[in-house]
Amino acid sequence: MNYRDLLKNASKAYCQRVARRIGLTDRLPASKLRQQIVERFLNPSSLKDSVACLNSHERLVLMILAFSCGETGVPFHLFNRKVNQMSRGWSGRGTDILHTLAVSGFIFTFAASGMQYHYIVPADLRLLLQEIFANDMSAVLRHPKETPKNVRHDGFALVRDIFTFLCFASQYGIRQTQQGSIYKHTQKHLIKRFEVPNDTPKVYDRINPAVENPDRLALIFHFCRHQKLIRRQDSDLVCSEAGKEWIQKTDSEKLLDIYTHWLEHGVSKDPSVSIAQSIVRILAPEQWVLLSSIQEQISKFAVGATWAQTLYSQLERSLVNHLTYMGGITFAHLGDDVAIRVTDIGRRLFYGEPIESYEFESSFIVQPNHEVLASSYLAPELRWKLNHIAELHQADQMSTYKLSAESIYNGLRLGFSLDEILLFLKAHSKTGIPQNVEVSIKDWEERYGQIYLMDVMLLRCQNAHIAQEVRTSKQIGKYILGEISPTDFVVSRQHSQELLTLLEKQNYMPLPEIATLEKE
Repeated sequence: MNYRDLLKNASKAYCQRVARRIGLTDRLPASKLRQQIVERFLNPSSLKDSVACLNSHERLVLMILAFSCGETGVPFHLFNRKVNQMSRGWSGRGTDILHTLAVSGFIFTFAASGMQYHYIVPADLRLLLQEIFANDMSAVLRHPKETPKNVRHDGFALVRDIFTFLCFASQYGIRQTQQGSIYKHTQKHLIKRFEVPNDTPKVYDRINPAVENPDRLALIFHFCRHQKLIRRQDSDLVCSEAGKEWIQKTDSEKLLDIYTHWLEHGVSKDPSVSIAQSIVRILAPEQWVLLSSIQEQISKFAVGATWAQTLYSQLERSLVNHLTYMGGITFAHLGDDVAIRVTDIGRRLFYGEPIESYEFESSFIVQPNHEVLASSYLAPELRWKLNHIAELHQADQMSTYKLSAESIYNGLRLGFSLDEILLFLKAHSKTGIPQNVEVSIKDWEERYGQIYLMDVMLLRCQNAHIAQEVRTSKQIGKYILGEISPTDFVVSRQHSQELLTLLEKQNYMPLPEIATLEKE
């Protein structure tokens, strides 16, 4: 709810009290009074002056609420407990501070459900307060003494890894444990196909304890599941129609979808990451800051020493790693610390500006050793098809695929014909298809379907006399598809119940149950 909506339910007496606190006349009709209060609080300059009038403890409590309350606020009992823990060494009690903020118009209370009351900061006021507090904190951040050496960052690596994830789901399916995590061997196959380079910190792939998936995979899996890009088919998760449609979006549109999801489901649920993201959002272009200095500012909110000690790891994992994976920041290791800098992509994500996408490439190279070299900027529709007929061995700026009997078999199994595969490779290979590669593909295709299973049943007679009667019966004979031996006949599984009923009517007295054959 915004400020105007919350204030319109407040009594005139409350509005008069707020007006006096912020230096406005209280001798106005209620509607005029509300209008003036809204204008004062939503004016950035006036709001900054009002915040400056608060004492340090009031500012700290307001800062915590501004970054942590979200759209539904925070429950009284939880927040009162936190403030009272923090205020043990203060001259004023935590409840008095909250009362001051309420009668000053900064926070409101409302009944969320039943008799449970919540504190809330109006959404529009909350954004302005976050900007003010983030600016205050960023002004005292520490910077590296020398400009760090950049590590590689790529704003679309995450987009392409999600593409790889969806391709894998389409080809092989993704199976989960009973706890909801992806099976370990599948995790390894997926991580191996992802694009992050060798100089990426190993913390990218630490196991996320909440879902028991590596962090990168946990981020991708949560996004795909929440956006319904994958669906359940029998015991596996496969790429959905929504997933195939999402692939057709531009990479800049995909990146914005991912960033929005991260804000809603990651940042908004973690106050420390929310504060850090607000600080990073307003960093000047080309400005490097130390992560430890961001930690120091957020540590002011810590109630216990344990939380303060784990905060750096949490920021590294949930802020630095995720924003780097999105291309929003670049970073460099400086001893035991990390220096970060906002990229152009990051600035555009933070402020909702259009992100320039790259031009897709429309060709690759098929080599005599059956490898296919393809740029990571290969057009999505070409990459999708290539993933279905060749196995991805290494993903980087130049990805390496391998054509093999297994990969061609997989393509044929998914519905591609030999002509479609050869035509696709010829149309998009810069150097054509080497003759030995084309011969291999044709040889592999010739083997396809030469052996197959048939879904039939065996009708077995215990003696030759009965078998002869069955064979020569016009009514029973129409159910016999073939003969394996003088006493064994192939019959249709689909019509087995009809055949069983007919045998019973003709007094052959067949066994009512279907016998199974066990290997001796």
